[in-house]
Amino acid sequence: MSINLDPKCPLAPSELVLLHSQQFTGKTNVNTEDLLNGNAKKLAKPLGEAILTTAFLASEEIGAIRLEVEKGKKLLMFSSTKLLVTSNNSAVAWPAGSLESTISSARKNRPEAHEVVHDWLGRDNDDPWSLVIDKVRDGLAQRQLLDITKEKVLVVLSTKHYELPESTGVLAAQQPVGPIQQLLSECKQARPELWTLLLSQAQKGVNRRVPPKDSSDE
Repeated sequence: MSINLDPKCPLAPSELVLLHSQQFTGKTNVNTEDLLNGNAKKLAKPLGEAILTTAFLASEEIGAIRLEVEKGKKLLMFSSTKLLVTSNNSAVAWPAGSLESTISSARKNRPEAHEVVHDWLGRDNDDPWSLVIDKVRDGLAQRQLLDITKEKVLVVLSTKHYELPESTGVLAAQQPVGPIQQLLSECKQARPELWTLLLSQAQKGVNRRVPPKDSSDE
């Protein structure tokens, strides 16, 4: 498989998935601004899965990492199969603040994919799939690719509102999503075990960010 992905592009593949969400969720009425501001929660999981799988596969495709399936003993109904992220120690300059940049510089030797997801998310959240979208959004904002305005909610409280400027929209339109769609499709078809593991590891990493229930609430 040889797919043209250029890490020097101003938008990382996972960021393109967010900005071209309609092509990855099958929902044609998606408003990007709603996604950026947490107002499309029903799409958070399918879009989050597309974001996470894209970032891992893109990082592997350009040679920054290897995704290695390590099979262990099967205990009763449970499998100890792991999906390890092994760095190739190659200097890949993904855009700063992108998920791909985090994956390509994994914090320890051969972490499991779910550990990378958990660490990248950075904090607990009752809706961790929405947190995936928020993290990609924050990476874009860090590079000033989004406009941010503050809106007053109460006298002493304000909230941030994110907007996609025309210049970033033009950048997104200039980078084709076909290679990303091909990357995902080929993994599903040619490497079904890896694809299934990627999805389960993404889910596991996200689930670990759900805060524990307070016993006093029960």
